[in-house]
Amino acid sequence: MALTPMIPKRIFLPLTLFNLAATLASIPFLIYHYNRIHLIGWGVSTCQLIFGLLIFGWVQSGFKFRWPLVAVNQLNPRRFSWLNIFGFVLANIFVLLPAVIIYLFFSAALAVDHFSEGFVALRPGGIMVQVRKYVRDDGKTIELFPMAHVADADFYQKVSRMFPSNSIILMEGVTDEQNLLTNKISYKRMAKTLGLAEQHDEFSPAWPKWSGRTWTSASSPKRRSAY
Repeated sequence: MALTPMIPKRIFLPLTLFNLAATLASIPFLIYHYNRIHLIGWGVSTCQLIFGLLIFGWVQSGFKFRWPLVAVNQLNPRRFSWLNIFGFVLANIFVLLPAVIIYLFFSAALAVDHFSEGFVALRPGGIMVQVRKYVRDDGKTIELFPMAHVADADFYQKVSRMFPSNSIILMEGVTDEQNLLTNKISYKRMAKTLGLAEQHDEFSPAWPKWSGRTWTSASSPKRRSAY
């Protein structure tokens, strides 16, 4: 179709784009119903068969088999056209490709939101995390802060200032009490490459709070958590 205008696009273009359209349309179903992937594949195949039969009936002016499948009078008499080539290239570069990229981005955002249960969101400006607040029956409040290993220094400083003076900070991390790791866990190289700061250096609440058997403040020299 790109090289010759003889091929009737109204007939073959829908057939050509069907697989791409069906693949893209099945992505949301795969996100929410991945355990039913066989049923999704069966549904796509059924739609493909019905669509093909409809195109066949349209070309044949009814469901009566005639040969050739595409009559000569349905072909364009022109064998070559620069306008056809340029139109094909421009349509793919400026219409089809951007549309597919935009759709895949929103599909990725949908997948991130679904599989993270809303804690992580993918936006055009970057990845966002959600702070959630839970209130227990006794009235005490628990706030969950999703943290990254690398971010802007201002981010960690703002988070550090958000904790009330009577709060208890519980931090999860990685410990190596038996010294099994040969290399120290560090994200400094990645942070430096991205022009960001490492959580280990910047996240330091002003007061240490004792929780269990470890110091949970990043400023405490006795902490046993790593980032």
